[in-house]
Amino acid sequence: MGEANRRSASRAEILKSAKRCVYCSSTSATTIEHMPPRGMFEGKDRPSGWEFACCDRCNEGSRGSDAVAQLFALIEPISVSGWKGDQISRAMAAVRKQAPKVLSELSPLGKSRPVLLNRKGLLHEAVELKADGPATKAHLDVFAAKMAMATFATYIGRPMNMDGIIYTQWFLNRGMGQDAYHASLSIMPSFDELRQGRKTSGKQFHLHYNTDLSSLIVGLISFHGCLTVMLVASDGDEFRPTLDNMLQRMIGPHRPGSQLTEPGLPNLEFLRS
Repeated sequence: MGEANRRSASRAEILKSAKRCVYCSSTSATTIEHMPPRGMFEGKDRPSGWEFACCDRCNEGSRGSDAVAQLFALIEPISVSGWKGDQISRAMAAVRKQAPKVLSELSPLGKSRPVLLNRKGLLHEAVELKADGPATKAHLDVFAAKMAMATFATYIGRPMNMDGIIYTQWFLNRGMGQDAYHASLSIMPSFDELRQGRKTSGKQFHLHYNTDLSSLIVGLISFHGCLTVMLVASDGDEFRPTLDNMLQRMIGPHRPGSQLTEPGLPNLEFLRS
């Protein structure tokens, strides 16, 4: 059987076995969602896996958020070279079409503040690009929520129930401190990445996680080392009171990029306004 036929069979199997959209309660899950999206990977050469049945509302409505995440995952703090330059240009075009407010929030490079970054003991000149506007946050929040539900579905083996709770926090470039990073890893002993034969996603996409394999997962996901998503997702009644109390204290201005939300991507409607 040819490669195209194998892909079609896999797609048909995913759609046939799905009872609903991976993100919301819609039973009209007629499209395939790749999380993380192909645009995150060099030449869109993405190892297979992490593919889900999805409804049109969630798939089409979140394309702008995927484009914004792809853009920031590829922008490095010091220099961009090789394939990333061309792919950033394509991501920028997608953001301009699907999430134009995000571009208007980015500070012009000519007005950006120069900074010095320490990399392996050497100081490098870099430019600080402001990316903290409401549209940027809204799109990255939607992407992070999608990533949390995709991670839950992958390791729990089913979509989240609609009464679940989701906490995410995203970081750009070196936004997450080393102490916080290593503290997070200490409670997430398992490691994974996309694999297809000998091909792996490597630094392009990998995660550390911990799960009870029933109704709770915590994870720390990295895209190219430039975009990081921390997540907690659960729909277990035994965890809800504790999580509500703990996670409410972890959101707000003191934790930029943080949100407490629920399955269903309720913020999609805000993205259209």
